[in-house]
Amino acid sequence: MKTKYLLLAAVATLVAACTNKEADGLKDDGLVKAEFTANVGGVTRAVDTDWSGTEHIGLTASEPKFYNNKEYATETPGATVTFKPVAPVAPYYFTSAKSISFWAYYPYAADGVVNINTEEGNKTLEAREKIDFLFAHAEGDKEHKTVPLQFQHKLAKLVLKFKAGNYMPEDVAVAADTRYALNNLKHKGQYSNADVALTVDENYVVDEWDITSFPCNAADSAKNIRTYTLYLLPQALDGLELVVKAAGRTHVNSASFEGKTLEAGTENTITMSISKYELKTEGFTIKPWAVGTTANTDTEPVYRNASDAAVGDFLLDDGRFLSKKAPKSLVRESNVIGIVFHTEDKATVISPYSRIGRA
Repeated sequence: MKTKYLLLAAVATLVAACTNKEADGLKDDGLVKAEFTANVGGVTRAVDTDWSGTEHIGLTASEPKFYNNKEYATETPGATVTFKPVAPVAPYYFTSAKSISFWAYYPYAADGVVNINTEEGNKTLEAREKIDFLFAHAEGDKEHKTVPLQFQHKLAKLVLKFKAGNYMPEDVAVAADTRYALNNLKHKGQYSNADVALTVDENYVVDEWDITSFPCNAADSAKNIRTYTLYLLPQALDGLELVVKAAGRTHVNSASFEGKTLEAGTENTITMSISKYELKTEGFTIKPWAVGTTANTDTEPVYRNASDAAVGDFLLDDGRFLSKKAPKSLVRESNVIGIVFHTEDKATVISPYSRIGRA
């Protein structure tokens, strides 16, 4: 089963609009080239608050019908930028004062189909940019040639905050052996420009989605709070399970999510305390995914695999690599057996840690 979210009301009427200028009562009394400006309509982007200057979008006009999924790009960074057609795409020209509807999406796909996989897309900050799906709708005419595209998030942000509860060490949330996982989330979706809809695959459900090594908030980690920010498809959270393994105990929390829904364009923050006998919810807030609500302070993952290890990282006895930028307290409490001093063609060379001494 698949759940479809229409992103543009009355799209059928728009895409079926007559394209014959005589039938529409339009006259060729001069052409005016359209200009397309864009911001992220009061919300932050998944990876950054501004456009980087390398983005490509797909642009469609309600008429003429052939002006469909045209590739546009910006070459300058900033909060508000101008998108221009990518050759061989011709610019759009208004022919009259009749209002024309435009819709656009990011990131651009040549076939108008964007596949979204949040299971893989949350593992690194770079991967997040690829699932940062945005959509905009605006109108323009000959007298209003500048078309302001205000992009909106069509994913949802889930922020998970963990801290120590009763009868647990103060640093249990950031301890090297503490593990975090989510069960029963839907991770695959697809945007179709032909339907102007985002469809979520209800059948692709992932169990034991381990997020332990995902990017986390470094400032919170220094305070013994582990904070993960995830970008997910819109979906009901009934059946979602949060599993935390800490200090030799396994806690599962599902009751906190019953009746909750991840709505597109929202920021959902859950604060939980890890106690000896339970995983307790201390707060669940929902607000618009807006500028200034949450600073983008995520950093590179604390833990890495062999292919991602960098010079100076620490090899742990369980086969993982601990980032050289990890807090010193975390390095001291970890079972370090080696240190990376050279990498070449993804082959990591390790020096026994005993030769280096503890940090």
